[in-house]
Amino acid sequence: MPKPPILLRIFGYYRIKTDVKYLTRLQNLFFALGVIAYPDGENGFYIKAREKQKVLERAKKERLSISIGPLLGLFHRVRVHRYRIGVPVGVALAVLILFFGTSSVWHLEISGNQKLSSSEITEALSALGFGVGARTNRENYDDIITAYRLEHPEVAWMGIYTNGTTAHIRIIENTFKDDPPEERGISNLVATDDAVILRLDVAHGTAVVKPGSVVKKGDALVLGLIPGAHYDALLSAEGKVFGRVSEKISVEIPYLQSEKIEKSKKTLGLDLFFFEKIINIFKKTSKSPEDYVIIERKEVLTIGERTLPFGFLIREAVYYEELERSLSRSEAISDGEALLEQKIRSTVGDGELLWRHVQIEEKEDACILHASIEYTKNIAEQQPFTVG
Repeated sequence: MPKPPILLRIFGYYRIKTDVKYLTRLQNLFFALGVIAYPDGENGFYIKAREKQKVLERAKKERLSISIGPLLGLFHRVRVHRYRIGVPVGVALAVLILFFGTSSVWHLEISGNQKLSSSEITEALSALGFGVGARTNRENYDDIITAYRLEHPEVAWMGIYTNGTTAHIRIIENTFKDDPPEERGISNLVATDDAVILRLDVAHGTAVVKPGSVVKKGDALVLGLIPGAHYDALLSAEGKVFGRVSEKISVEIPYLQSEKIEKSKKTLGLDLFFFEKIINIFKKTSKSPEDYVIIERKEVLTIGERTLPFGFLIREAVYYEELERSLSRSEAISDGEALLEQKIRSTVGDGELLWRHVQIEEKEDACILHASIEYTKNIAEQQPFTVG
């Protein structure tokens, strides 16, 4: 049986059949309507899908008995099976996006670099095949680190680890190169604060204090030399010296407080970002009042602990109203204690708080909290010196 032309098989067609004795009448009907029909070799014809209706109407008018088969063709099959085909294809596409999106590096965080800039490190790693868009293949990290250090001898150590789509790169640079002593970075470690020495962790140099020693700010702690050695033994002192440091911290809480309260908010724009592309969804062109504060925030989509490489950028105008409220003595003290605790934690940092004493001073319009604290701190800092 002859097949219909290729265009009919793509865009759709019907197969019309009739009795042998009516074939001539059917051909005349096609001719009268201007319908192009293709014989199928079995007392029937193929016609375009869009011409079915007018053939039916004319055949009914002329009382010609015909039978029309189902709609056939590629577009018809796709339309009929769109859910059967589309859903698996859509799911597969989503899985591919998630797999390649979350198993690739889309952000670099570099820390520890002092002389080398982050852009220089990024460009060098990109030349080695590691950068934005690279797969998070941890098996290759050692090779990348080795190749980078061979090209950059100023780097003493490098570490790479990934968390989701973010690659964290830690750099430790060499203190000095093998230059002549007069050009070398020679330095002592001196005290940054008045302190009582608790512990010394000396990597290079000669300590001139010991645990229990009392030092003033600027006193030498570790010298950048080795006693009895010749001139070439001068070096840059390195290490940590932990001391017991005393400090006073004060906070003042006025009884009359002003605070801002959010009264209204409106969205000025919404963008969709996908990998490195940004697609604007909508944007308002009207100007915001001068007393509105423009806030931009980024909403990143996540699945569990994995950060996806797409999300939304939202731009909002927020109006705040400033209100005044009066605090009682107990409320002022409570707020002061909370603020004082924050300042103490910020001051102590990674050290250990050993002792504290808080006093309250009352004024006519405010309450002042004074704290005396003692805590541990690395008090060593490098101080260059020249050879005379």
